[in-house]
Amino acid sequence: MNTEARQAGFTLIELVFVLSIAIILSAAIIPIGDKWIRTTAEEDAFKSIIATIQSLQSYSMANNVYTRLRFTKPGTQTMYVAEAPGSIEFSRKLLPEGMHVSSLSNLKTVEFHANGDIINFGRLTLLTNRGSRTITFQMQRGRMTISESKRLFLAGSNPDPHNHSYRIWYITSARDENDDYTA
Repeated sequence: MNTEARQAGFTLIELVFVLSIAIILSAAIIPIGDKWIRTTAEEDAFKSIIATIQSLQSYSMANNVYTRLRFTKPGTQTMYVAEAPGSIEFSRKLLPEGMHVSSLSNLKTVEFHANGDIINFGRLTLLTNRGSRTITFQMQRGRMTISESKRLFLAGSNPDPHNHSYRIWYITSARDENDDYTA
């Protein structure tokens, strides 16, 4: 009569093999995930700035008050504040780590008259971990446009020759059929 019972389970070698595969996979995936999170946070912050600017201009026109978007750096991170000075602060948001207004940017604040007209025209340049992002404020055919361009800098600080530009049209009473735009 056979009294030996067969035991089931994994050997130590099998466990070490599976764990080593898991460690190799996680070492490859974690840096990619971190870069994706940082890139997504910067993109979301940039889109939020554009939406805040549009909201401020709309608020100025609807309520006949002066509004502005200003950037401050109270600590290590830059923050932007949307406000109607003296009356209300709409929002205060931190930018992602490493994102800030360039010292070469000719606009440090975006301000609107009570009728919604922008006070100063020019470029607002934000530096990110991936390069610089610029919003250009200009008057064109009776309406204001925000032209967004991004330049990525590769290793060795050579600018990427591909420049992606978008025009975001708003505050239009009528659009000419010859207008070229992408939104």
